[in-house]
Amino acid sequence: MAPPARKDDELDLFHAAVGEVKKLEARPLAPRASRKAPFVSRDPPPAVPDGDAVADLTWVAPGVDRRVLRKLGGRELVPEATCDLHGLKRDEAARRVRSFIAASRERGLRLVLVVHGRGSNSPGGEPLLKRLLPGWLTSGEAAGAVLAFVGARAEHGGAGALYVLLRR
Repeated sequence: MAPPARKDDELDLFHAAVGEVKKLEARPLAPRASRKAPFVSRDPPPAVPDGDAVADLTWVAPGVDRRVLRKLGGRELVPEATCDLHGLKRDEAARRVRSFIAASRERGLRLVLVVHGRGSNSPGGEPLLKRLLPGWLTSGEAAGAVLAFVGARAEHGGAGALYVLLRR
């Protein structure tokens, strides 16, 4: 076995390999474009105003990366189960959502679809369930199960539905 190389030998080898070095002139760097993600509130969402003023509702639980919202609305994810609230009264719809979220989580589902409708058949055409659904998903037992939600793509109900991401 050869004796270990001395530091001087290694330094000579390095200089021979690198050759002569010239210091570069300092140039100012071009400013970088801002890549900030759009702001999404981590607080429970307020009720949606009367009418259909808010087409897409979004919410993400504290500590969850906001980029998850982009994935939820993307084409690669397909809901594993659906809860349709059409024709239900407020109290019945609330119970159905809570039991659906609990059962879905128990089954190990990650992405579900809740169809709340647009309120076309409600008195005055008001989307009552759409206004109330965010509160149901972010309070009580459902709050511990829901990581995020975002408005659905047109093929799954558009402004009349939400994708809901559940904890494992």
